[in-house]
Amino acid sequence: MEPLRGDESSVDPGETTIATRGREVGPVPVGAVLRELPRPAVAWSEAGQQVAAGGSAATIAADGPGRFDTVRRAGEALFAGRTVASDLPRAARPRLFGGFAFHEDDKDDGQSQWDGFPDAQFVLPAVQVVSDADGSTWVVATATGPSAASTADERLGEWAERVASLDDELPTGGPGIERRTYTPDDAGWRRQVEAAVERIERGTLRKVVLAQALTVDLRDELSVPAVYARLSETYPDCFRFLVAPEGGGQFFGATPERLVSRDGRTVTTEALAGSTGRGDTPKKTSGSRASSRRARRTATSTNSSSRRSRRNSIRSPRRFRRATGRFAGSRRSSTSRRR
Repeated sequence: MEPLRGDESSVDPGETTIATRGREVGPVPVGAVLRELPRPAVAWSEAGQQVAAGGSAATIAADGPGRFDTVRRAGEALFAGRTVASDLPRAARPRLFGGFAFHEDDKDDGQSQWDGFPDAQFVLPAVQVVSDADGSTWVVATATGPSAASTADERLGEWAERVASLDDELPTGGPGIERRTYTPDDAGWRRQVEAAVERIERGTLRKVVLAQALTVDLRDELSVPAVYARLSETYPDCFRFLVAPEGGGQFFGATPERLVSRDGRTVTTEALAGSTGRGDTPKKTSGSRASSRRARRTATSTNSSSRRSRRNSIRSPRRFRRATGRFAGSRRSSTSRRR
């Protein structure tokens, strides 16, 4: 297996030493933490639990069609036989954060908004700040390599002090908008609709979700930590997320649905939107709709589902791009419907 990038050098995932240290601290706003964390950085918030993590103790990266299996094998080898101090709550224990591209090598010759996002990358964060549903907040430091224990101790002491002294004041005003650009424009949008209707009438197309992207030029720099904090305030019942790789933009948003969650042998999905075929008669169609409404949202299988979400991605501090609508399970494959 290929070595991983670790704290001190490349490391063998099955052989390297991993050390994790944690300390309970006072409450701290997630936006203030995100402002301080180094890249790669991630955040996840749901149902009273918040995680903000940054830096890398170990990084798993892969390309091509075998990226899923490569990440799985490296992750299993990294954590195989490991034990964690019993005083660390479950939410604060070390974990991998990352994501996959829906298609490999789908960037547009260096002009894609996803430049800097690998086909697959998962990171064992160097530092995590975790707020659990019970009200506790923990700073967790992780290190790898021969001096993992001493590095983790030093890292924990440094970050516990930094977190305790954080100023939780974030910008309250927006950056202002210079210009909005829709792609396609109004004429292009009408052509899309007309072409879709024509194909449906010919019988060559059954269903389509048309897309339109909105690009916004901003007057001033956008504070992503402040936007993330406002998302948490505005959509407390949604899943909020942020992914910021070392060399790319920042991908963040709030969605009412989580694609899938696995705990042991139980797989849970929250699919709020979907479609089903019509019946041969109005009565059968009505029965099909009623059955869909009664469908359970918890499953014990590995079936994937699509989700509807609000997504934001940042290419540069003054360039803001948004796409809303159906999300096809990939950070690189979003589409939107204009109403």
